[in-house]
Amino acid sequence: MMQTKNLKGAGWALRPVNLKLLEQEPIPPLDFLAICSEEWLGLGGSYASALQKLSDRYPIACHGRGLSLGGPGILDHQLIQDLKSFIKAQKITSMTEQLAWSADDMPLYGSFPIPGTYEAVRWTASRIAQVQDALGMQIGVSNVAHFMVPPDAQINEAEFIAAVVKEADCKLHLDVTALYVNSQNFAFDAQSFLNELPLELVNYVLVSGVTQGAYGLLTPSRLEPVNAPVWQLLASLGEKIKPQTPTCLQYQPQPSDWSSCVEDVGQIARLQFRAQV
Repeated sequence: MMQTKNLKGAGWALRPVNLKLLEQEPIPPLDFLAICSEEWLGLGGSYASALQKLSDRYPIACHGRGLSLGGPGILDHQLIQDLKSFIKAQKITSMTEQLAWSADDMPLYGSFPIPGTYEAVRWTASRIAQVQDALGMQIGVSNVAHFMVPPDAQINEAEFIAAVVKEADCKLHLDVTALYVNSQNFAFDAQSFLNELPLELVNYVLVSGVTQGAYGLLTPSRLEPVNAPVWQLLASLGEKIKPQTPTCLQYQPQPSDWSSCVEDVGQIARLQFRAQV
């Protein structure tokens, strides 16, 4: 099974609508690019050509939200095969997917937490194993921001994530902003949560902005720069994971704010350097 390779350092999440930003000055110190499979899969023409050229220049990480790894429905095997072809065509270096329930008989248009039960651990891990076997590569699964705590949990969310990752023999894609948002919305200690995760299995880290949504709850936002508490949490994480673990900035700036995006990529690189010394 193919392992994650050639991915390290600081990266940026690229959306199709933001292709032109990479032609602007200043040029960010990028070690890799990240894309969302739902935004790029099936795109042809100039978009596919542009991504192909970028994949010759940068390692590409791909993150998905459509497999519903914890859902009760049948896995979408056509989507998995489409992903496999896309990964090969675009020379994708790393593949990750949300550890969530996002579909039943049809898409639910959201990412819902998986019940924290031992049965759900086995169910979810078996589905991850199926995806890895079909793709022929090890994937990472990511924690998600959510707005409810499933009832009748036998283990907490951190323990659930750790159990699934170990049983599925996959990697952990750690969304620092999602962790921060959940810690604020549900009043738990983010550092304690981190300490319960198998941080030695983290292969990919994500940070993004934060905004306030309905009912005063915080939610991750790609339209905002990273805030100070998320930077602080990322800095503390850097002391606990492998140096140069790939860390991606998810920030979709306006063209006039491009320099701010470049600065945030540089901030990731600086934090990684400090963690090594």
